[in-house]
Amino acid sequence: GKLKSIFPESFIFYKAKDILSGDFYWISQPKPDTAILAVCDCTGHGVPGAFMSLLGFNMLKEAIQKNPYGSPADILTTLNALVCNMLLQQQDGATSQYGMDIAMIKIDLNGKTIQFAGAHNPLFILRNGEGLWRRRGIVWPGFRRREKVIHRFLPVIQVLRGDLEHL
Repeated sequence: GKLKSIFPESFIFYKAKDILSGDFYWISQPKPDTAILAVCDCTGHGVPGAFMSLLGFNMLKEAIQKNPYGSPADILTTLNALVCNMLLQQQDGATSQYGMDIAMIKIDLNGKTIQFAGAHNPLFILRNGEGLWRRRGIVWPGFRRREKVIHRFLPVIQVLRGDLEHL
């Protein structure tokens, strides 16, 4: 598939608890030298989780289309607004607690760098068999609540041959 065409030595381990799941992954290549990968865990199990995955998948696609050159933080900010709007979480008295946890990386394939942003889900980078970098993802409250999204710029990470990145 798409992941193997961009990263031939990569793999996806996906083992849903049930037939219907609230988990999904996303792979996009908005430019020849750029890849975006995301791993999402939507709230809910079974039918509610699967429904949230359908919404999340489509809204993630829209967020990336609106920010093709943006950072993962820009994309997640747009995604947050789309989720809150779709689930009417911006209205007074809104009680919806649906949303998603997500880890997203944007990879510059020529410069061999990674940018990361996340909501509760981590990025792990292993170099020479040892943990080099672990970031648990910024707490982005807007995915489940209506508070303002926290903006934080994360460093660009230089990737070396042999590094292992795990979302």
